[in-house]
Amino acid sequence: VGFADGDPAAECYVNEGCTYAGAINYDAEAESDAGFCVFPGCTDAAAINFNSVANVNDGTCKYSPCPDFNGDGAIYAGDLLDFLTSWGAIY
Repeated sequence: VGFADGDPAAECYVNEGCTYAGAINYDAEAESDAGFCVFPGCTDAAAINFNSVANVNDGTCKYSPCPDFNGDGAIYAGDLLDFLTSWGAIY
């Protein structure tokens, strides 16, 4: 993304780059933000370490080994019972 050669609007955006210090492509010399900063992290909303700021998946997503079967936001004995019931285990 950028300006075409000879576009007079380009004169207003001299030394454009990423101005967010937390981005991996931060440019300390940039005078205006070009809107293409790269924030790595987990971009899968189902992961326990989802990062809403990340715009590039860096492969670090982690998932709970024990799912929340009843959807109450916590993993307790009830979830284990739901798990065992869904697999047909009888105790």
